[in-house]
Amino acid sequence: MVAAVRVIERPFSDLLRHPNDVAGDLEEGDVLLRRRDEPDLRLSLADREAERAEAFTAVARAPLRNLAEHNPSALADALGEAFPWLEYLPAGDRRQFVDEFTRVATAAAAVDNLTPLAQLIRE
Repeated sequence: MVAAVRVIERPFSDLLRHPNDVAGDLEEGDVLLRRRDEPDLRLSLADREAERAEAFTAVARAPLRNLAEHNPSALADALGEAFPWLEYLPAGDRRQFVDEFTRVATAAAAVDNLTPLAQLIRE
């Protein structure tokens, strides 16, 4: 079994004061740099991030599209488990979300940009 990537939290000032220590932490996992009054930053090895993007692309293109085309009710059930709040949407809106999620996830994977998918989920 493959373990999840460890996330090591550090204050942003550690990057400025001890950059080699922070870089060393990247061998163990990603580094989350906490900043005051600003969004936190996440450092990751480029090959680790490329693997994440590759995996996301595979999931979005193959199983997701396959489910959407051949078993939409199974996809709707799976998304309902992932997003329990879908239960509160009218049936038509649930179907619309499933359709949009499939299209946006596939497109996001194709251009390696998850922002539109995160925006859809938030909205």
